[in-house]
Amino acid sequence: GSDVGGGTSFSLLRVLSEGYKVAQLAGQSLSPWRAFYLATLGGARALDLQEHIGTLQPGKEADFLVLDFHCTPLLARRSRAARDLEERLFALIMLGDDRAVKASYVLGELAYRRE
Repeated sequence: GSDVGGGTSFSLLRVLSEGYKVAQLAGQSLSPWRAFYLATLGGARALDLQEHIGTLQPGKEADFLVLDFHCTPLLARRSRAARDLEERLFALIMLGDDRAVKASYVLGELAYRRE
């Protein structure tokens, strides 16, 4: 996650989007796979917390979001046009925001659900 120390927003999708743009400015590429890895298990490994967080494996602390690829008309249209999951994830990174959060779970328990 982001505490704004790793980006300019509490939104993980915004931080991923900004990370993609910075990589592009540096002449590098950040794939959606790599971006989501860095936001999950990669971040846990960087903090040496991979035994506790970073994946949905049994026994780990499960804080996670359920994201909606159809939360806005633009994201829905781009998601429908995507050829594969990688393109859908890229669209989510670039076009998603807080409206994409359909549900939040903390330690595996539902904390928020959008009606």
